[in-house]
Amino acid sequence: MEGGVILMTAFKKLGSLILIVVFMVSSIFSTGCTRYANSDQLSALDQQKAAAESAEGAAVDCEGEQAALQKELDAKNTELSDVKAEKEKVRQRLTQM
Repeated sequence: MEGGVILMTAFKKLGSLILIVVFMVSSIFSTGCTRYANSDQLSALDQQKAAAESAEGAAVDCEGEQAALQKELDAKNTELSDVKAEKEKVRQRLTQM
């Protein structure tokens, strides 16, 4: 009985291996093999490249704008702190009167 179980296990492994090999070979042949891109593909690639460069330029512009806005925000926060400090000084003077 053990010999039959071992034999069945070997056939299952062999069958699985054969299925894997058949799948791999069929996937290789089903993908096709062209050496060069056609003109439509090259045109689409050029358009994608131009769009990517444009997006990168826009990203750089946005980063510059963000830095300028952050600098302005920091200046406004500093001004706000100064005004709050001045307000507190005025409030203290009023309570002393």
